[in-house]
Amino acid sequence: MGVWFELIMADDGSELVDITAVDALPPTAIIATKILDPVTLAMLHAAVLQNTYQEALAHYETPVVEQDDWLWIYVLPDVLVSGLARLDEAALARVAREWAASEEIRIHSEIDEAFVQTLVVDMRQLAAQASADQKKLFLRASL
Repeated sequence: MGVWFELIMADDGSELVDITAVDALPPTAIIATKILDPVTLAMLHAAVLQNTYQEALAHYETPVVEQDDWLWIYVLPDVLVSGLARLDEAALARVAREWAASEEIRIHSEIDEAFVQTLVVDMRQLAAQASADQKKLFLRASL
């Protein structure tokens, strides 16, 4: 079975409640992947904002929602969302290379740098939409 991770655009009110339910939001508001967990997200955070991993990880240690050991929801810091949204092509390529080279991504033998770059492009697009709509990005981890 395993854990499934989804990056979800939502407000921090009624839509936050909705993301605890399966299929509550439109597919355009979600990026689903098996490689986006709090640790890999902290690695991406560090690459985007050029922070240390330890500085970034502190943002992902405590979920904003935790339900009966089957669902955890983390909020991405606004600074990361705006940083992702502002990535130009050169910065996007740098971030994708750094993230793809991290041990947390390399352990997934089926994942290559092209996949990571596509994922970062998709995340940049979702972050830009979230910024434009004044919404937040959440990481939902569920069993």
